[in-house]
Amino acid sequence: PMEESFGINNVALVDGQPLTLGLKEMLEVYLDHRFSVVRRRSEFRRAKRMDRLHLVEGLLVALVDIDEVIRLIRSSENSADAKRRLIEHFSLSETQTQYILDTPLRRLTKFDRMELESERDRLKAEIEELTAILES
Repeated sequence: PMEESFGINNVALVDGQPLTLGLKEMLEVYLDHRFSVVRRRSEFRRAKRMDRLHLVEGLLVALVDIDEVIRLIRSSENSADAKRRLIEHFSLSETQTQYILDTPLRRLTKFDRMELESERDRLKAEIEELTAILES
């Protein structure tokens, strides 16, 4: 004969404590957990994209006047001096300046500028989307 009912153990960790929950409470705890996961993941992804956008915008500033950037770097006595002069001349952050100094010249071509502009636009759209998720 088939059984018509069966026992179930609805024990879940809620805030680090094991609790026995009914079906409704179990669903509420699960949904709260999923909202928390989506919020944390969205915050993390938005922060990563904002960091990358910051670097891309710095590269684009350098590409506008690449000849001046190269002149400043070549006339500097050392990398610290080059970094300081780039920060003063172009109003860049230290992170952006270090990224510019670490970037090989071959990446600073016209084609790469178009790639960077499209990446900037894509990053801005993704940041807006993630911000909308976090605000909802």
